[in-house]
Amino acid sequence: MTDSNKQNVVAFYDLMFNQCKPAEAIAAYAGETYTQHNPHVADGKEAFIEYFKRMAKEYPGKRVHFKRVFARAIT
Repeated sequence: MTDSNKQNVVAFYDLMFNQCKPAEAIAAYAGETYTQHNPHVADGKEAFIEYFKRMAKEYPGKRVHFKRVFARAIT
């Protein structure tokens, strides 16, 4: 389970951040509701999408490079 969770997280970040497709990332990987941890972004899917669309315009060429991905199994 942890390996598939790590793969999903990397795919989500790559799609929304590197490929600048936040709506597609939310559609593919978010559940019914989305709660944001960043205090500068409102909760909800639409707020997330709008924020990352704006980031793509303000910071063209931005990239996330994955060095390590950690997951812990919770039992």
